[in-house]
Amino acid sequence: MSREDFAGLVGSTLDQQCYLALYGHMSDYQRAQIWQRIHKQAFDEQQAALAEAHRRHERDRKMTTALMSARKMQQDILAAEAKRKVSDGE
Repeated sequence: MSREDFAGLVGSTLDQQCYLALYGHMSDYQRAQIWQRIHKQAFDEQQAALAEAHRRHERDRKMTTALMSARKMQQDILAAEAKRKVSDGE
């Protein structure tokens, strides 16, 4: 595979890189470079997805904590009102 064709392959989509790495006519060195890039790109995509999932989990955890503290505050207010009514003799 010529240098220009190889440079074009490196800039192509992941699916096209996989297809050409499997079936394309290139040297073993070029094939190894393509597989290395494919693995790196797949790893980077997995890490980005993991970071996004972690960010969403943290956001949901904070929201749940806020909702639970608001619910606890409402229960405390209702309990205080009930105590006040009992102590006032109502």
